[in-house]
Amino acid sequence: MLVMGLGDSDAYQRALAHVRAIDFTQTAEGDDAPGNISVFELTIRYIGGMLSAYQMNGEKAEEKFLVDQVVVLANRLSKAWYKGNRLPFNRFNLNLSTPVDTTDSVGIAEAGSLILEWGELSAYTGNNTYLNLTEGAMDAIIASPVTFPGIFAQSLDAYNESTSGAPYYTWGGGSDSFWEYLIKWGQLRGLDRSSSFVATWDAAINSSIAHLVQKTGVANLTLLSDYEPVNGSVYVSSHLASFAGGNWALGGALLNKPEYIQVGLEMAESYWRTYNGTATGIGPESFGYFDAAGNAKGWTYVSPGRREFYNEHGYFLGSPGYIQRPETVESLFYGWRLTGQQLFRDMAWDAFLHMKEYLDSGTGWVGLVNVNDVSSQSYDEAQTFMFAELFKYLYLIFDDPGHISLDDYVFTTEAHPFKIAAPNADFGKVQNFWPYEPLSGQASNLGNTVEPDAGVPSLDSLGSLVTLTQGLQVAASAFAQQVQMPVSVARNMFSGLSRAPAVK
Repeated sequence: MLVMGLGDSDAYQRALAHVRAIDFTQTAEGDDAPGNISVFELTIRYIGGMLSAYQMNGEKAEEKFLVDQVVVLANRLSKAWYKGNRLPFNRFNLNLSTPVDTTDSVGIAEAGSLILEWGELSAYTGNNTYLNLTEGAMDAIIASPVTFPGIFAQSLDAYNESTSGAPYYTWGGGSDSFWEYLIKWGQLRGLDRSSSFVATWDAAINSSIAHLVQKTGVANLTLLSDYEPVNGSVYVSSHLASFAGGNWALGGALLNKPEYIQVGLEMAESYWRTYNGTATGIGPESFGYFDAAGNAKGWTYVSPGRREFYNEHGYFLGSPGYIQRPETVESLFYGWRLTGQQLFRDMAWDAFLHMKEYLDSGTGWVGLVNVNDVSSQSYDEAQTFMFAELFKYLYLIFDDPGHISLDDYVFTTEAHPFKIAAPNADFGKVQNFWPYEPLSGQASNLGNTVEPDAGVPSLDSLGSLVTLTQGLQVAASAFAQQVQMPVSVARNMFSGLSRAPAVK
């Protein structure tokens, strides 16, 4: 509402009254038991949302209770830093103010995506405890073992800060927003280029371009891969990972590295093309692909139907669902703001029209079980990030680009804007009509199609090679019926999935 200038509306006043009445020390809701919550989810939604709202509406004295409510919640959540550990446990019982399981591993996205919100709280309260806790978590991740400079394993041990289990490297769920926050915290606080946060982000992009970015044999798409040290590259990516294109472009502008912008926006365009290839014009939760040599690394089997789909579109469906995720549109937003090229608006508008056609139930927006089926069943649930991120980025793409300029504000991972308090004059201007050569102007199809698997047994006769752990829910189980890949890859890839909604 504030982004749309509705700070004085009755609706906003009702929202304020609702937030004022919330008891942030207790909840009857919870994952498996009352009170079981995610420190990460409450941080990016409640702490980020309340502080951003207070700031954007002019820091009015009568709205100071927003900061007070954040203090109550943050004090409660601070007990997630158990026994002096630098890495907090994400699964936390709010009612008891204690971690749910002190043997849990720690995901780097969960522990490493708190500093923007908690750092702003320290700025408002003068209490550096909040900043110190979240900065310590970032420092612990940065100091953890790496396979490539700047690329850290998805899960760490909370006590010794080493890799937990078999290391897995991905820009997708479970890791994603850690890298996002490295460069954004640098921008928000005007950190020097040599600071550990900015330097680590820079190293991560260099390593990713060298080891994780792939070109598809068909359609010339620029996509991210995952990586396992034992088996090497895994040609799989996800909707969650599609934020990276915009993030690389943002950091490329700040550090005056046009190559980061070019590769990042190639990814933004490529991930949009995963929308463009489906029957509904909406992108899937995950997908795989082949390289120019005809390899689909990491996959044990790709069905003939998916090979044919790849030959036409340059990728094939993995988990075919869509639950109103914003990341692809988010990257298009950054592409538009950085370059001013109408291409990014056109792609966003195309995505919106297809969403309006297939998600709008008349009483709200739903999700889709299969984006490649125009008669797909729907998920009868609206996600919070649909409002906080998807709708906000769509609105801002078609708003005046000077409104909430990327040179004045940093967006959190839940798209809550924070004003840049101390700009670094050494950083490049973000909204600066940066050049970008679209993929449509490059080779559109390298012609490296793959042969369907003649004589390969059907999936029914092969049986299920993938057993997904409890919690992957509907989207992941749908994935298991269509393609087969190593279980370790499936588990890691879907670790960032939210609770699946009911199927309608």
